[in-house]
Amino acid sequence: MKLYLNKNLQKWVISIGLANSFLFILIGLRYNTYIDITNNPSQWFYIIITTIGHMGFISLIGILFPLLLSLISKDKKTLLLLCSLISSVSTIFLIVDYFIFSQYRFHLNRFVLDMLFGGAAKDIFQFSNFMYFVATCAIIVLFSAECLLGWWLWKKHIFLKLKLKRILFVLLGLMITSQLVHALAAANSYSPITKIDNTYPLYFPLTANTLFKKLHLIDPNNSGLDMVPKNKTENKNIKYPLTPLQFSESKRNNILFIVIDCWRSDCLDSLITPNIYKFSKKSLTFKNHYSGSNGTRGSIFSIFYGLPSFAYWNTMKTNKTRPLLMETLANQNYKFGIFGSASLSYPAFNKTVFAGINNLRLTTDTENPAPYAKDTRITEEWLNFMKVNYTAPNEQAFLGFLFYDAAHGYSHPNAKDAPFQPSWTEANYLTLDNDTDPTPFFNLFKNSLNDIDSKVGKVLDDLKKSGALENTIVIITGDHGQEFNDNKKNYWGHGSNFSEYQLHIPLVIYWPNKSPHVFTNKTSHYDIAPTLLRENQGNTNQIQDYSTGKLLWDADTKNWFVAGSDQNYAVIEKDQITTILYGNYSITTPHMESISDSNLRSNVVFDAMKNTYRFYTN
Repeated sequence: MKLYLNKNLQKWVISIGLANSFLFILIGLRYNTYIDITNNPSQWFYIIITTIGHMGFISLIGILFPLLLSLISKDKKTLLLLCSLISSVSTIFLIVDYFIFSQYRFHLNRFVLDMLFGGAAKDIFQFSNFMYFVATCAIIVLFSAECLLGWWLWKKHIFLKLKLKRILFVLLGLMITSQLVHALAAANSYSPITKIDNTYPLYFPLTANTLFKKLHLIDPNNSGLDMVPKNKTENKNIKYPLTPLQFSESKRNNILFIVIDCWRSDCLDSLITPNIYKFSKKSLTFKNHYSGSNGTRGSIFSIFYGLPSFAYWNTMKTNKTRPLLMETLANQNYKFGIFGSASLSYPAFNKTVFAGINNLRLTTDTENPAPYAKDTRITEEWLNFMKVNYTAPNEQAFLGFLFYDAAHGYSHPNAKDAPFQPSWTEANYLTLDNDTDPTPFFNLFKNSLNDIDSKVGKVLDDLKKSGALENTIVIITGDHGQEFNDNKKNYWGHGSNFSEYQLHIPLVIYWPNKSPHVFTNKTSHYDIAPTLLRENQGNTNQIQDYSTGKLLWDADTKNWFVAGSDQNYAVIEKDQITTILYGNYSITTPHMESISDSNLRSNVVFDAMKNTYRFYTN
């Protein structure tokens, strides 16, 4: 194959790409209208270099193929048509992406494109036939304009007058600088910059926390700069709540959350968790309850915000917007007792769910680092908290949070003598495969839950003895489930799929003056915060003003449910699960059997996404 090193031809192709870079930068300025501007000089610097560097550089990706083609072909007409076609398609892609982003705050990817072409386009683009005609004409005009631009650049030899290398180096330098600035901001939890992460299309910001710590460019003990909640009215990107919250006078009980990591639904019984089981007999028990995620971060987030974390975690974290439930409790002068066996800074609950709480303890330090020992410590600290802060029913109301971690770590002080045998003494992940007998592993898990139950029993006994139980709502649940190859697909643990075993969890609520009852309607973590706000704090708003949930005892009218975190989430229906992972997707049965992609129910998925993202402002 003969190569043609025609510098003028290659310069011409590059000049077409640079001309479109200018157009991309102009469109990029529109994305900036959705950034919460703080008038911080460093933020402005980052926005400028990212808009020019990133948006300008991504337009050059489209000319790589014509540039390579120019090495083997001298046909200017073919090159011009190819450049014009690629540039037109890229520009249309960017315009549509901006439209999608302005409405729903996510960018075009394979999943969104398949959803649109699968039948939901008419729900998003509600255009008349005349508007479709105008759009078609606009595409033709755009392609013609690209052809004329390329012809003019060649005819006038504009590319010979431009310092192409300098321009390319400037764009490259700005793009690299943008990435380095972001990496430094991320390492210091500097939200004016990190909050911009998802703004630009095809932007994958760099992080290098470990490297910067080694180079002593950041404080290794830095726990973040975003500890104080931000006034919601300063955040123009999200309207949470949709209307200001209003409250009536009501009897406001204490609230105690007891959350057990990895507690799956079939592990609440008289043998595994006898104390909790006994307590459930005088409580409200929800048999069909589901987590908002298959991981801890998204699950705890969904409990307190009543919103899906995959849509709102980054926004709430970078804007320092704590849950309305926690803000309401603070305004109503509740005392907070937060005790987590696992870290409260990773995931960053100290910057989201528990932001603004004074002297929040981020870690539980014990001589014995085993999770069961830390569970013992938080139990002791809670009992001491109650002894110091609660001496009579009319004392200052409290919000307690106990997060037990032993089941997540398969941790037990003496697994050999524990009640469920045969049992492993520790988790051996290297031996797990599709043929592994799950029994001893599952028994270790049950033994860990049994040990947690004994500690929860002490907490419940103390509430009763102190008299606090008479005016305390006690919520006992799991963050998410735990799978032991139940579907015979070699899935172990959690975070790997959105099946029943990783999402279905127990929920027991003791509510003073409410009779024991077993509910079989479908409920979720999204329902807990709105139920507390309405029924205990006296909120009079429509629940839709601040949550995607409902009251726990209301029937679920939706035929879908969403769960997940960040770029890994799912739309769950009765007969199939649509899982979206970094823009790609798969469709399975509830038992994780693969279903053809042609079964994508675009309208259902779009309805779920529209409902999920509705708190973002346009």
